[in-house]
Amino acid sequence: MNSTSVPPSFSILPSLQPSNSTSPTISSGPSASSFPSITPSTNTSQTESETDAPSMPPTDAWNIGRAAVIFGADMYPQMEVTHSIGSAVDSIRVTLLEYDCRQEVDETDSTYILNALTVKDSSKESGPKAKYTIEFSNLSSSSVIQGGSVQFCTKVELLTSNAFSVSFRKQRFSL
Repeated sequence: MNSTSVPPSFSILPSLQPSNSTSPTISSGPSASSFPSITPSTNTSQTESETDAPSMPPTDAWNIGRAAVIFGADMYPQMEVTHSIGSAVDSIRVTLLEYDCRQEVDETDSTYILNALTVKDSSKESGPKAKYTIEFSNLSSSSVIQGGSVQFCTKVELLTSNAFSVSFRKQRFSL
């Protein structure tokens, strides 16, 4: 009868059952395990939270979210547009385009972006936002009127401190 020797088996995963034995040495750092500890730590944290407000969900530093729109009127009908943006942005640039999102709307058109109201808004509660307002001073003569609908596109660009465009989002509007 032949006897076959079986090598011992090794696992790279931690065992499912905790060990009852203690180690004679103190660990110099955290465990390499990706699993959380079963017992809470008795050590206190060395850092404190800046605010008691809930934390914001993580976002890409150059992300541009979908548009949120509020309609209003000052002297003419207006549309305020807001996009959530990433935290690395220094400034924004907004361009009004034809509905095909390729050609800019002529600067003399009666539909235009109020540059004075194009801002980067940084609120701790809601995170950074790009806000801009489109004004419709004379819809009957505007190039954005297509078949009885108001149709146009905007391009929002996120810029570095030296005005280098890092990311952009084109958004079509049909009202």
